[in-house]
Amino acid sequence: MAIEPKYQQAYDYLNSAPFIFGCNEIPTIKTSSNAFYNRIYLIEFPNQFTVDPKFNELLFTEENKSAYLNLALEAVRKLKTEGPIAQDADAIHDQWSQLSDNAYRFIKNHMAIDNESIDPIPFKDLHYAYTQFCIKNGEIVMGQNKFKSTLQSRGYRIKNKGPKGEQIAYVMNAKILSEEYRRMLIDIDDTFDDILITSKENRAQGIMTRTQGIMT
Repeated sequence: MAIEPKYQQAYDYLNSAPFIFGCNEIPTIKTSSNAFYNRIYLIEFPNQFTVDPKFNELLFTEENKSAYLNLALEAVRKLKTEGPIAQDADAIHDQWSQLSDNAYRFIKNHMAIDNESIDPIPFKDLHYAYTQFCIKNGEIVMGQNKFKSTLQSRGYRIKNKGPKGEQIAYVMNAKILSEEYRRMLIDIDDTFDDILITSKENRAQGIMTRTQGIMT
């Protein structure tokens, strides 16, 4: 690789040092190749600790620093003799996607492909369930277009049904694995049915009232 220090002569350099990146949130990676995931080791630090003013004093004793150095030297020895730790790129890809994309995580953990399904799920209802999932976890909700794109990338088929001008998008080959979100979708359907029945009753009542007025 070419190294060019500012205001100095450039030179070629064979880098043997690993790159270490730290972040609070995993960025989304847009790639269809596993090349990236073949090269990265994802280490998650899920624990949180309160600030201890004596942290450095207690941790970085001469004894501990010697122990850390011995561990590092042993790791280098193993790396040279055994090579890099083998890993499954597909598993890393899945782990990365679940950490960086809450729509992917919702779909992966709460849904499954069901090509025999005879009960398509209204897309807007499914997006509502996903929205509640995000709210529950304190996360940002992805818009309908991006959510739809994520569904389709996972193999779910979305089809518009109904008369022209009144079409509704349905997810045709999905089933909900989680009882919580399955119940939520049922409740949405029940609420919609109640609204539809009330609307029909009001419309029928209006027609009867107008008819009675004409007859009178």
